[in-house]
Amino acid sequence: MRRILLSLCLLGLCSSASATPKAMTVDEIIAIAVTVPGFSYWWGGSKWKPGATDMGTCTPDPGTTGGCPKCTHAGSWGADCSGFVAKAWQIDKPMGLDVEYHPYSTVNFVNDTTWWTKIDRGSVVKGDALTHNLNGAGHIFLYEKGDPWGDMWAWECKGCAYGCTYNLRSASADFVGRRRVSIATSNTCSVHCEGNKWIGADCAAVDCAASGNSCVTDVLSARCVSPLCPSQGSSTICLSSGKLATCSDGVLGDAHGATCATTAADASSGDVSADGGAAPVDVGSGAVDSAALAADGAVVLDAAPKTLGLAAGGSAAHSSGCTASPRATAGAAGELLAVLALLGVAGFRRRRAAA
Repeated sequence: MRRILLSLCLLGLCSSASATPKAMTVDEIIAIAVTVPGFSYWWGGSKWKPGATDMGTCTPDPGTTGGCPKCTHAGSWGADCSGFVAKAWQIDKPMGLDVEYHPYSTVNFVNDTTWWTKIDRGSVVKGDALTHNLNGAGHIFLYEKGDPWGDMWAWECKGCAYGCTYNLRSASADFVGRRRVSIATSNTCSVHCEGNKWIGADCAAVDCAASGNSCVTDVLSARCVSPLCPSQGSSTICLSSGKLATCSDGVLGDAHGATCATTAADASSGDVSADGGAAPVDVGSGAVDSAALAADGAVVLDAAPKTLGLAAGGSAAHSSGCTASPRATAGAAGELLAVLALLGVAGFRRRRAAA
């Protein structure tokens, strides 16, 4: 009698259940699907127990070619194709994996839209199904990835000889796409600031203040912005370490090998710009007019300006007055001392001549 009732259901001649399934994410569907490989094919079955050692066996009836329902199942666990997909989709209601419940057949999946929708085959995504039923013979499997019209990876309870598997397969042209209704979006958030915490699209929180930044929301986006940088646009700044760094829309980039030039007056007096960095000298490109720069108070050691060292301070001056120089700041500082000594001698001679 059980086999007769199962035959009627698999032919779509038994009534469909009418409960209401809960919303599921794709990840939740896949979390069920990955537990079925290794279990036996059980025509009319729909239950398996992750971690069970007895996965059941399917044996073709003597004298048959191996196709079910002309088969015999032994063991407590196993599923057929439609029982597996209905259980993975948890339709028409939530049901334990180890509970026998088989509400739909491939006839239902092909012809009805009870708890699923018809979609173009080329539009299937992970967690969708491909199904067919032709002259009473049908199949359904869960798609993961690949070419829906070519080779694709899928979870399925494939048949008596194969059992339930995860495999690379293709499908004939009469397979059609199906998608479960009430697919919930995985945990997502709008990107925004909560105080100084930045909340990302995956709802993860980043404490901007932990790195000395603040969370800012403007026309660009919500993001962590460095206090050393303007919140919008690109700029170049001189760090207190003497290194050149760049800002992009409030994000401070890594310091690189370029160094910042400074004036002799700044170096000798310790004066710094308003935001704590040494005042830069824009030497432009090409030949450098040393006399002209010296007249303006800059110390030029040679045609390739060197870093003379920066006054202590935490922040930096916005500047284009930086030059990529491989010289170490220690050597530059020594040259500065020599120049200052020469300036002192020159001043002494001028005062003596005036006297």
